[in-house]
Amino acid sequence: MTLHMSPTWMRWLLAGGLVGAWLYAFAAWRDYPKGAATTMYCLLGFMALGVAPWIAPSVRWSMILRGAGAMMAFVAFALAAWLYMLLRNGL
Repeated sequence: MTLHMSPTWMRWLLAGGLVGAWLYAFAAWRDYPKGAATTMYCLLGFMALGVAPWIAPSVRWSMILRGAGAMMAFVAFALAAWLYMLLRNGL
């Protein structure tokens, strides 16, 4: 006997995991905001939060949520890339 999981259930689980990753990174950044590595983790968490509406199943306002998530993920990616370049140049 095999276990059959609904694709919708797995998509919600993955989206929930991404939101959990964001909460974990944000809590670490809030507790100790002085480290550059912690800031990078927080930005990665924001990227994960921005991708979560694309993974979750479609709901009533999904297009607005997907647009806002894409903007947030893009801005977090740009900030992370900028911080990485600053750190590589000896900030």
